[in-house]
Amino acid sequence: MNTIDELKAYCEVDNPVGALLLTGEWGCGKTYLIENKLVNELQFGYVFIRISMFGIETVAELHRVVKNAWIHKCGGVKEAVTVLDNFRESIRTVKEMLSIKLLKNATDALLTIDYASFINIENKIKDHEKNKKVILVFDDFERGSLTPEQKLGVINDYCENQHFNVIVICDENQINDEKYKEFKEKVIQKTVCNIPNYSEIVASVINRVKNSDYKTFLCKYIDELTALLAGTDLNGKSLNQQSYQQLNRHSSMFENSEKERKRREELIKKRAHNIRILISSIQDFERLYNILNKKGASDIQDWLYTFLAFNMGVKSNRIKKAEDGTFSSVYRDMEVLYPGIFSRYYLPPELFDWVFDGVYEEKAIASMLEKYYAINKNSPPKDQVKYYRLDSLEECIAIQGMKDVLQEAYQGELDLNEYIYFIINSHLAREYQLVDLDIHWDKVKEGIRRRIDSIIERREQLETIRTTIGDEVLSDYSEEEKSAYNIIKNVRDSSLTMFEINRKEYISRMKESPDDAFAELYGKRYKCFDEEMAYATAEAFKNVDNMMKAQFPGYFEGMWQYYKTSFDVGVDGVEKSRKGFLTLKECLQNLMTEYSDQPFKKKYTESFISVVEKLLTDEEETSGNE
Repeated sequence: MNTIDELKAYCEVDNPVGALLLTGEWGCGKTYLIENKLVNELQFGYVFIRISMFGIETVAELHRVVKNAWIHKCGGVKEAVTVLDNFRESIRTVKEMLSIKLLKNATDALLTIDYASFINIENKIKDHEKNKKVILVFDDFERGSLTPEQKLGVINDYCENQHFNVIVICDENQINDEKYKEFKEKVIQKTVCNIPNYSEIVASVINRVKNSDYKTFLCKYIDELTALLAGTDLNGKSLNQQSYQQLNRHSSMFENSEKERKRREELIKKRAHNIRILISSIQDFERLYNILNKKGASDIQDWLYTFLAFNMGVKSNRIKKAEDGTFSSVYRDMEVLYPGIFSRYYLPPELFDWVFDGVYEEKAIASMLEKYYAINKNSPPKDQVKYYRLDSLEECIAIQGMKDVLQEAYQGELDLNEYIYFIINSHLAREYQLVDLDIHWDKVKEGIRRRIDSIIERREQLETIRTTIGDEVLSDYSEEEKSAYNIIKNVRDSSLTMFEINRKEYISRMKESPDDAFAELYGKRYKCFDEEMAYATAEAFKNVDNMMKAQFPGYFEGMWQYYKTSFDVGVDGVEKSRKGFLTLKECLQNLMTEYSDQPFKKKYTESFISVVEKLLTDEEETSGNE
């Protein structure tokens, strides 16, 4: 008999000697089977009452939850409870009218009575003049505060003493209590391992989709989605078997790391078959589908396979985010876990935050897809090499692309992510002995510096989505490749680029729109207040009208009064700031001479000089304390 037949046979037994245990890994469809199959097939003669044990802390609470669920299912008793609730409300009304303390105490006692305790539950419920057998279903047995023995004791009471048919749902692999086995033999009449009908489950999940276009698309790939959930390929071959074969083929990778090999073997053993994850992943992918569909993409199904596989791995806690935020270890683990299904080609970095952290940045993802389809397999070789790893390209494309992109790397014409792909691909070209490029790394590093200078000059922000190389992987790179990569890494890590961009913006705003400058610049981070900023500030003060001159010193003080306590300003920054403030003071003193016959301007300039002197005094006191 299959699983549903076993469950039906048990439900048909009168006065069973024990409960039936339905076991299987979390998310494999046990509850789904009860609520969507068994309930439908036995709806005319049975009433199913499901109770989750999750979060229940005492035996008394569990009995109370069972009784309340039973009352909820029983229409006639519900009417009786309504009468009792109305009676309780009447008592409250009488209490408010009473002035005698003794009578008030009596009404308080009446209000504390749990009238449900006077109702006895039975293993049959009358429904439309027909008696229906009650089946109690205890879900989440392995979760909660009660011990397995306590839970089994409650279940035994309903089976043996009250003659209920009881189905218990759990994953026995999650129960590590030794006493459980002893008590189980006395309470559980039969254990049934759920063998899911994956194709039926996937069809049901797809049928819930409301977007008709999306549903039609999913229906085309129902066999592939079924195989993904079942952990097989389309021919029914186990992915575990393929994973082990792949692991053995690459055994040389683990000669010096037996721990890593064992970790990957454990990873393979724990493949997820979780229906909840599948449902949520299909719901999430709809947003990506809508973008891809509008673009007329012909490979949406490949995005789907990789996205669902990645979700299955991450949300089942099999795939974890690397501590250094890199992607290489995730890619490798996914290729082990889902060989032939997962493709790093369809998992760009922009999707990582969405899946790992639940952060859906539509603009970033849309921008990524624009670039992805602008640079595709029909693009010129150099464009493909800028965006993809060499080992995902055809050999002829990889060779020509690396030769073409080399000149752009020398000239500083790549963005920082493209430079990192260039470093990765130069390593791969060397590792595979694909082509001898004769790379002049001094020129590459000069090109990187030129690109960084350009970012600063144009006041561009660094990429929010960053391609990186993990420390573990970087150890295999040449010293020249490491050196080039570290130029980019150090700039990103130190935030120097951000400080320089903010400095440039400060100078620009002071020159272009001094009236609005402080409102736009307040709250930004700076390494120091240098001499160039001082000249720009003095010029801005000179150019504004008297109304703004009156407010200028206060705005300036509010912006810079706490600079010396900032974590961003080091010893070097303090010294540069001192020179900057002295330069500003000197410029303002020169203005005093210019404003000798303009008393308003002179007054505001004196006020500004006082603010600068105060900043210098505070700075000197701080330096002295140090």
